[in-house]
Amino acid sequence: MGFNFKDPRKAAVVFCTVNLVLFLGIAVYCLISNQGWLLTAVFLLFAVLSTLPIIAAVNRKTTLRESDFTYRTWLGNEYEFKYTDVVYYVLTDHDVWIHTRDKLLVVDRDSENGNDMAKKLELFNIPDKDPMAKEGISDEKGEQAAQVIYRDQRKVLTWVCFGAALLSLGLAVMLFFYGAPFDDSFGELLSFVLLEVFLVSSAVLLAISALYYRNGRVEMYRDHFIYRNWRGKPKSYSYKDCVSKRVRNYQDGSRTHFKAAIRMNDGSKIRVDHRMLESGFGASIGFNRLRKR
Repeated sequence: MGFNFKDPRKAAVVFCTVNLVLFLGIAVYCLISNQGWLLTAVFLLFAVLSTLPIIAAVNRKTTLRESDFTYRTWLGNEYEFKYTDVVYYVLTDHDVWIHTRDKLLVVDRDSENGNDMAKKLELFNIPDKDPMAKEGISDEKGEQAAQVIYRDQRKVLTWVCFGAALLSLGLAVMLFFYGAPFDDSFGELLSFVLLEVFLVSSAVLLAISALYYRNGRVEMYRDHFIYRNWRGKPKSYSYKDCVSKRVRNYQDGSRTHFKAAIRMNDGSKIRVDHRMLESGFGASIGFNRLRKR
């Protein structure tokens, strides 16, 4: 089977395999150099966690048929569903989130047959949003938001960033208690302090990134919109307040996406991505007509 990094599943297998070998090697080193059982156990735990995405990539599979489908989980358990068992589904840029009465199924659109699944569900007239959901977001005047748009892959990136932040912070704490060279030379102590500063700073930045994906959104109203930053702090603008833009493209699998920083007429900036802009916000502010910076 050929490999290229445009397939997220194969990329995850390679990345996690490298991590698995690295963490196992560190654990063996800690064991034979008498670094302590706790340090060895921590890196063994990291190695075990690195195997989970590999297992998921190997096992996850969805088989589509005319009136039903088989869904195999990351642990290899298989379940059969009729398309009419699906209550509703949500189509995102990378996945199809399928809500049945008892289970939530996720079918990848990049590495799996998520696009074909979405077409099947549409063919069986399955709604593409929760029919029982209530829009509970409104502005300070009580006007109901016509649309609320979050960033692409909001849930996944929130948890990934939070997890990486905890990992970085955990490494900093572990090194402080088990690797601090307080009795060694000044050079080694300085290197240790710089490493600790790097790990703690990384944890803080990753936590902010997690909040950026979790809290950041655009709420669209009749004659204005509200932009919420990483702290969830709202600020209201008119659609005509957008003055200029700075766009940065990035490659995501086989597709080119983009992020944009938009300058407002009061000098502030808002940061949005392709999902926000392509879901209606871009048309509302005349994004394509804004001058470039």
